[in-house]
Amino acid sequence: ALLAAKDVNDRNGRWVPALASLQGFRLKTFFGDTKKTGAGGVRAAMECTGDGDDEENGAIMIVGPISSGVSKTTSLVMNVFGVGLISYASSDPALSDKTKYPLFFRTAGFKSVAPMASLLVELSIQHVSILYSSKYDDEDVDFFKQQFNARQVTADSMKFSESPSGDNVDEV
Repeated sequence: ALLAAKDVNDRNGRWVPALASLQGFRLKTFFGDTKKTGAGGVRAAMECTGDGDDEENGAIMIVGPISSGVSKTTSLVMNVFGVGLISYASSDPALSDKTKYPLFFRTAGFKSVAPMASLLVELSIQHVSILYSSKYDDEDVDFFKQQFNARQVTADSMKFSESPSGDNVDEV
């Protein structure tokens, strides 16, 4: 995350050429611990949003949490402050209810794969690798790969166990 933020802030177009033309913002990184609870998620989110009066230093978008339950609670509270929430792992279908979670987004899920693939094409990215844990279904990953391939973005994948160890860690 830190390297990605640095590349965006430096407008380093080496890997993603479109970064070189971005203007008008800087990414700031903050790491908080949700403690796997809704209250913990809200507490961590509030720490990075500032006091609400400081638009320059307060967050307008938060990446995380990974738990659907924590995402639900945190998103409801962050909606009040106009702060968006992006989760890379929350999968509860209830989070797709835009009347209840209007500023919640996810990077995984069937509805997000087609726009994600289109964005990669727009950014001139031609290859992706999908690393996924054994809790995800192989059919889901195959669907992702089909969507990417349909847009001339090649995709490969590798499944790893929930607790990688030994040779599996070297593969990841």
